[in-house]
Amino acid sequence: MHRKRLHILICMIVALACSGVRAAVLWVDADAPAGGDGSQEAPLSSLADLKQTIGPIAASGGVVHLRGEFRETVQLVSLRNWTLTSWDPEVPWILRGDRVVPPAQWIDNNDGTFTAALPPGEILSTVVWNWDKNFDPDGAITGIPGAHFGHLREHNSMASVASNAGSWFQQGAQVTIHPPPDAAPPTTPGADVYAWVGNERWGLGLAYCAGVIVENMHGYLWSGNISSIGYAIRAEVCTDCTFRDCVAYDCGVHSFGFTTTNVPVDNAGNTMLRLQCFGLHGGPFGQNHLVFFNASSTTPAFTTDCAAIDCDLHLYGTLDWTGASLNSNRNIIGTFQHTGHQAGQIKDLEWRDIRCYGYDGHLSAPIGDSGNSVDAADPSLAESFPVRYVRLRAINCTGFSMARKAHAAFIQCDFDLTRRNLEPIGLTVGGIGAHIAIGAGLRDGEGSLLHFESCIIRGSGASTSHVSFMLITRSARVDLAESNTLYFDGVAQSTTNEIFWVGADASVAASGAIFARASSGELISGAGATAQAVDFKHCWYNNIDPGAYAASGPLRTKADWLTLIDPDGVYDITPGFRDAPRDLEGTPGSPIRNSQNILPESARPGVNGFSYDGRYGAFQYGSMGDLNRDGNLTGIDLAIMLGAWGPCQAGAPCDADLSGDQRVNALDLAILLGAWNTATP
Repeated sequence: MHRKRLHILICMIVALACSGVRAAVLWVDADAPAGGDGSQEAPLSSLADLKQTIGPIAASGGVVHLRGEFRETVQLVSLRNWTLTSWDPEVPWILRGDRVVPPAQWIDNNDGTFTAALPPGEILSTVVWNWDKNFDPDGAITGIPGAHFGHLREHNSMASVASNAGSWFQQGAQVTIHPPPDAAPPTTPGADVYAWVGNERWGLGLAYCAGVIVENMHGYLWSGNISSIGYAIRAEVCTDCTFRDCVAYDCGVHSFGFTTTNVPVDNAGNTMLRLQCFGLHGGPFGQNHLVFFNASSTTPAFTTDCAAIDCDLHLYGTLDWTGASLNSNRNIIGTFQHTGHQAGQIKDLEWRDIRCYGYDGHLSAPIGDSGNSVDAADPSLAESFPVRYVRLRAINCTGFSMARKAHAAFIQCDFDLTRRNLEPIGLTVGGIGAHIAIGAGLRDGEGSLLHFESCIIRGSGASTSHVSFMLITRSARVDLAESNTLYFDGVAQSTTNEIFWVGADASVAASGAIFARASSGELISGAGATAQAVDFKHCWYNNIDPGAYAASGPLRTKADWLTLIDPDGVYDITPGFRDAPRDLEGTPGSPIRNSQNILPESARPGVNGFSYDGRYGAFQYGSMGDLNRDGNLTGIDLAIMLGAWGPCQAGAPCDADLSGDQRVNALDLAILLGAWNTATP
């Protein structure tokens, strides 16, 4: 669907070019003198001028070239087939939300604090000190490579600010700060830079636009922290629009997003491509880097045929002047879809090749989902689900929750949910913590349906007294179809822990999956641990306590499970992984390396990129033949195959043996070249 829309848009642009109509070209330079006409020789000097100039020709299509740093917010309305791009392709144009306060505007209060006047009605979200200079390229200061820091901490009184260096307080139309220790006073010319950040809704807003591309833009410090504001770019009621090759730092509630409003117009055909997001200031209603949001509360509208592709999301809260998190209990979420109207929901949304990075000292969830009323057309087929996650990677994250009526498929995803502090992010139900909470906070009858194919999920327990790897409640169902791997640490501070906790009206199914633990323990508990709610076939069980396959009831022992649930499973309590929990490489000679082929030929062999003889477990990387596991088929993979040519060594990984005949030969080369021609872009 999405490619079809793109093809139609390209044809429209080609037709326009062939018709002899000349598209408009405008030039904008933040450092140009005022009064330009928008030509390259006399460019416009502000986004306000751009809005005024582009208005009369909004429907004609064209290109806007921008350069420099703009400290202003703008919303462009009813554009058709425009591209907003950088003047120089190698240099991004920059849109900033901070407002520098010159030294002459500060008043010394003679108690270590300084006060400056604010514009009437301004409400601040943060104050920053030397934010541009405070850049940590290798993470040596903050633990986050590429992070900016320098936010002062907000206090609630003048007296508190006077007692705490590195703080600020707003009282009416003025702001008072106490500089960090050893910082130059703000009254010193040419020294440190102090700036305040307001609560603007966005840097760049688009409304009722079609075919608009925004590219090569960097958005800094749009840190508004009131609900639904604080975007670098926000588009509402737009179709066939694209944000690509953009970067956002320290935004507020969201970095980039598409949304509907109270009009029956779909959020359709929109794309977020190759975006990078660093830090979120957050707010009382959550904080998510990328969002597709059905905001309508009265009129149905749909998110349909939309995608986010090849994005890097760094999940941490904004950092103070020392590099520490401003709020360590604030959960930062990577991707999010939200629906605000029972009838206006998500029909077709794909998150593809998204990478989410968590950091120590920060709570991080790769996914957020507030619900949907659109069901999967065929629950057995991943492509029929209204929301799909394809090759999403979560690295060093805490966990995630799928709430209300979430219907989503996960294909070749890799979730490293090994962070242990779950309580502050709400992944607890009835005192039970979970790395993945499904159905938490649901209204009765609003069951979620999650479908996993060829995914790896790692968890390591939590600091709660009772923790599950995956908690399934409120008529939710989880289907672990075709070759998934779940590995659970189950740390000592958890007095009770299991891989699944299943509620009374919930259910779970699995086929060809691996369930493994670092230490012997339970597989499943909860009122839903019954033969009627559990449907496992041909699975592999590692380090499950033979006396505690279920916490209680008719499925308690291994013998019960073997008889009532999975008579064809592989039951083994010896370690099956060489490098658990990170690489999950099958240990040579273990059952996982020598298991029978039970799954369809479409199921990929291997666990985390390491092939083996059987077809249990997951292989989440790219196309067949992606031997270096970078998500692409290139000459590097061909070179690896040629270097491995010949018989496989007994007991050693033989990834280049794509055919499974224990030798690398012309058959494997043919498979590689065939996959090359059909690889997913």
